Amino acid sequence: TATEDLGQTPVGVETIPTKWDVYEQFLRIPYYILFDPENNKLEAFHLVGSRYEQLEPTEQRIWIPGLELGLGLWKGVYQGIERQWLRWSDVRGSWIEVRSEE
Repeated sequence: TATEDLGQTPVGVETIPTKWDVYEQFLRIPYYILFDPENNKLEAFHLVGSRYEQLEPTEQRIWIPGLELGLGLWKGVYQGIERQWLRWSDVRGSWIEVRSEE
């Protein structure tokens, strides 16, 4: 759930760590990105020191400097379904083609 993904569940002595805790504190994944397809909401966090800090999307896109890639919301048809999709973009902001578009 979104609450679990954002690490907002109570943590006790016997509680299993949330995904957030594992990514932030144990694996130290540099970027943590969430997409809610029901609300077309994109959220991104960057690891700064020992904690995630929220990034603000620009035009519904997040730039990931270490990868030289962006991740954003694209509206279009993919596999016969029209909706908002997560999609990679290059440094110029152009969407990266999927195999069916090549």
